[in-house]
Amino acid sequence: MIESPHKHFKLQRISLRKATFETTKNVETIEFNDQSFQVQSKRGYGWERLSSDIDGKLVEALKLEVGFGIRLFAPPQNEEGGDGRTIYEIEAIYAIEFDIIEPSFDQEDLVEFADRNGTHLVWPYWRLHVSQTLQAASLPQITIPLLAPVHPKKSSTPET
Repeated sequence: MIESPHKHFKLQRISLRKATFETTKNVETIEFNDQSFQVQSKRGYGWERLSSDIDGKLVEALKLEVGFGIRLFAPPQNEEGGDGRTIYEIEAIYAIEFDIIEPSFDQEDLVEFADRNGTHLVWPYWRLHVSQTLQAASLPQITIPLLAPVHPKKSSTPET
């Protein structure tokens, strides 16, 4: 694990790369007081380590892409199952760019950094995006919870 990420990375920018919002037809006629709706969410990320030679100096950067999605749906009304009826779906992909200041970390550390920090950095933007999208569509709000703090993994071997 990268102990002090601020010594290795400098955040340059966070930007929205792609956003989609789709609703079922006649969404305005749906009674949302019924508690039978369910929420399904997803998250994914990818990363790329970039390097270039600028005036004879090696410059490295890290680019993360973090995607989120949420879907409100009514479960199937019969026992045959299926996906049910999607009421709406919101998705977004964010890009996060870092300069690599000190590249003294291994590939495993980089994967863990991307997974933990990518999600935590863009989560507030995702929550706001969902809220504003639903408000603009005149749909009831759903709560996107706060993220729990990330704690370092505990060593499997006792310290002496």
